[in-house]
Amino acid sequence: MFEEILNKYDKIQGLTKLTDEQLKELIFLLLKRVDFIDNDLISEKNQQLAYDLVKDIDPKDLLFVALSIQTGFKIRTGDLKLHQGLKKKGFVNIISTRELIQELE
Repeated sequence: MFEEILNKYDKIQGLTKLTDEQLKELIFLLLKRVDFIDNDLISEKNQQLAYDLVKDIDPKDLLFVALSIQTGFKIRTGDLKLHQGLKKKGFVNIISTRELIQELE
C-alpha cells in the first residue's frame, strides 16, 4: 500500500490540490491507522488461488487478492482492468471507488 501511495503521489496531489506538506501529513495520519500484514502470513494456498485469478490481469496485485481471499475483506480499487477482470472470473470481494461512493450515499 505504501508503495502504491508513493507511486501515485503526484496524481494524488494533483487531484486533492493539497500542498506537499498537507499531503504528507494526510498520508502520515492514514498510515498511523493502517495495520500492515507481513506477506509470510498469507497462506500459500491463498496465494496460489490469487495467482490463478490475476496471472492474466496483473500479477502485481497477487498479494492484495490473496489477502482478500484469506480475510474476506473487499479490495477497493480504481484499477478498472483489475476490477472488471476479477468480476468476470466470479471474484466478488472487490469494489470500485464509484461503487463505494454509491454505498456510502
